[in-house]
Amino acid sequence: MKREFITVFGTHMFVEVFLFVHLALIPTFIEEFNLNLFQASLIATIPNLVILLSYMPAGLLVDKIGAKPMLLISMLLEGTAALCISQLRDYLPLILAVSLIKVSSPIYHTSGLSAISKMSTSNSTGKVMGFHNALGSLGSAFGLLSLSILGGTLGWRSVYLLWSIPILMWCLPILKSEVGKPERSPDKDRGEKTFFRDLKSVLTFSFTLFLLIVALRNFGASVISTFMTTYLVELRNFSQEAASMIFALGPLTGILSSLVSGYLCSKLGDTETLLLMVVGSILSLFPLALTRGLALLMLCYFVYSFFNNGVWSPIGSLVAALTPSSKRGLGYSSYFLIGGVASTIQPTITAIIIGYTSLNAIFPIAIGILTACAVLLILFYYSFKPY
Repeated sequence: MKREFITVFGTHMFVEVFLFVHLALIPTFIEEFNLNLFQASLIATIPNLVILLSYMPAGLLVDKIGAKPMLLISMLLEGTAALCISQLRDYLPLILAVSLIKVSSPIYHTSGLSAISKMSTSNSTGKVMGFHNALGSLGSAFGLLSLSILGGTLGWRSVYLLWSIPILMWCLPILKSEVGKPERSPDKDRGEKTFFRDLKSVLTFSFTLFLLIVALRNFGASVISTFMTTYLVELRNFSQEAASMIFALGPLTGILSSLVSGYLCSKLGDTETLLLMVVGSILSLFPLALTRGLALLMLCYFVYSFFNNGVWSPIGSLVAALTPSSKRGLGYSSYFLIGGVASTIQPTITAIIIGYTSLNAIFPIAIGILTACAVLLILFYYSFKPY
């Protein structure tokens, strides 16, 4: 495999290490900082809001300066913020530091996915995305597993301290790599209306419909990811470490599902694979909500996680198919922006609904939103037009 692919895949693994750690720690934050559920939900909402402000600038920078400096910035920012979190003792500074970690994600994803889509052929994009997402899932699993192992002994802050070291060291391979340079179009690189002209060329009907589908999927799936450990601790009476271990099944399963979905993209097609994964997520949520035994619960969460994590390979491939090569950074930033909006408003809305009902409400909310996503995906299938 080319060194450029290894560099991007490795960066993806590190940037995803803290993806779920702060969500898994919500029950701990509630206890340590004496918070209610709404206050605790801000650790998910505020960082996502900060991310939203980063997507478009990140996408525009990728198209102008290329992927390599953006990959380097993402690692420096994540590693430095992780070091800060390991020393913090107040909730508000913690939220701000987590926000800095989360900013490394749009900086990476707009540059990393743009580079991958340009380095791979159209027929192999889905499969390459599968390997890319598998490394990301591995990173998420490492983060949650290290929380389960170290959280009860050295404390949760040690997880951030531990991972900051290899993250900062990964800057060296990035510096030595030759990740693709930006594609420049001299007649369009300047002018006040350039951004809006570029955005108009990206936002076709098919891509706009696709963005709506992504927003619904992210909203529905993030309902489960945000409140799953809280649900396990408060309603199922699991310890924080046990809940984190169960939660770690998600990214661990994602390693397998990313490879499988990448293969299915090359055989069935991107849209068909995405529809299969969304419908599978819906169906697997029913037994997950109803089962009571630990073994059955873990099995059901494993199945749900397989389908839930399998969406990223076809989604990444479809963004590449729906956007022009020279505006790929803007295309990916638009995709992450819309998905990020859904993920940002979701925790607060869900927390309010839970306040009037119970934590069990996360399942009907997720099922309803994902069903609407599946319906629109069928419409997209018949209207899809690659760029």
